[in-house]
Amino acid sequence: MINVTVLFLDETFSSTAIGPMEVFRHAGTLWNNFTGMPPVCHFRVTTASVDGRAVRCDGPIHIQPAVALKDVRNTDLIFLPSTGLSMDDAVERNAPVVPWLLRWHKRGAAIASVCSGAGLVAATGLLDGKRATTNWSLAERFREKYPQVRWMPELMVTEDHGFYCGGGVNASLDLSLYLVERFCGHDVAM
Repeated sequence: MINVTVLFLDETFSSTAIGPMEVFRHAGTLWNNFTGMPPVCHFRVTTASVDGRAVRCDGPIHIQPAVALKDVRNTDLIFLPSTGLSMDDAVERNAPVVPWLLRWHKRGAAIASVCSGAGLVAATGLLDGKRATTNWSLAERFREKYPQVRWMPELMVTEDHGFYCGGGVNASLDLSLYLVERFCGHDVAM
C-alpha cells in the first residue's frame, strides 16, 4: 500500500487536487468493480492543507482536507496541485509547505507537482540541477526565479530522482496516471 498525500492549497484549481485524489483512490478498484474482479487498493490517500481548514479554490469552490500538514504521519508520495493565478505571493501564501516538503524528502518521500505547484518544490532547492516541467506560460518566470532548475516546459511530464512534474493544470491527470503506472505498473494504470 502506497501512502499518498494530496495537498489542498488556497487559490488552487480544484481539479488539480481532486482529480489526482480520485485517480489514486480508485487505482485497482474502480475497473475491478466494473469487471467483477476483486478490488485491489494500491494507494491510501490523505488530503491535507497547511492548517487543516478548508481552502478556497480558484472560483467559488471550497474543499475540506482530512488533516493539517503537521498531522500527516506517513507518506510515500506527496502531490502538489497548482498554486493558482497569483504567482508573486505563491511561496509566501504557502510558506509552511516548503520546510514540510524538505522534511518529507529527507524521509524518502517522492514529490510530484503540477503546473505552478512546481514553484513550491523549486523554492525548497530540491529541484536544483533536475529536470522539471510547468505550464509553458510560467517557464520564463520560473527560469528567472529558480535558475538552477532545468525547466522543460515542452514536456507534459518529467521525472528526475524522485521528483515528478506535470505541465499545465490539465496535466494533473496525466501526471497522476503516470505515477500510478510508475508505482503500480502498466496494467493498473490502464
